Amino acid sequence: MNLTVFTIVSRNYFAYARTLGDSLLQSNPSVDFNVLIVDRKDPAFEAQHPDWHITWVEDLGIPDFEQIAFKYDILELNTNVKPTFAKHLLKQYQKVVYLDPDIYVYRSLQQIFDLLDGHAVVLTPHITEPINDDKLPGEPEFLNSGIYNLGFAAFNTSVESLKVLSWWEQRCLHLAYNEQSQGFFVIRNGWILCLAFVRLHTF
Repeated sequence: MNLTVFTIVSRNYFAYARTLGDSLLQSNPSVDFNVLIVDRKDPAFEAQHPDWHITWVEDLGIPDFEQIAFKYDILELNTNVKPTFAKHLLKQYQKVVYLDPDIYVYRSLQQIFDLLDGHAVVLTPHITEPINDDKLPGEPEFLNSGIYNLGFAAFNTSVESLKVLSWWEQRCLHLAYNEQSQGFFVIRNGWILCLAFVRLHTF
């Protein structure tokens, strides 16, 4: 079965992607690793890294991409092409898992891939039960920043998955600013130090 993990970086973060990729190769040698680079296409840079599956953001064919790129900062732009790249990869792979580039994989991801046999999407919630104390962060902070931590997400090729990705893609390309005062927040990179402790939500 064709399986892949993917991440998204600009060139200045490529070392993070390589560390993630190396950890994946050690713990999941049968899983492909794909990197989307959100920067101007540079064949010389790509030639320096022949062992990596690199895609450049311009190769995704996003309509009016220059206009989109100029309205977002680099954090927003890297985050906002996530569903587009996931859809792109699902043309080649049966199951795809996104991980933030600052993650290190310590064990097999087979549990996640198995969940995708019966669920279109797998996500990690920020919290799984009510918070009843006066400490931070509390429920208002999570309501403001989003229910799920999109440092991890997994998708299969089902119709339901593609509907979710298409819905998410449209909002990312047009509305995903980091403007919490206006109710918009691009999910920042989340630390997952050991996937043995990740609690999973499925649809």
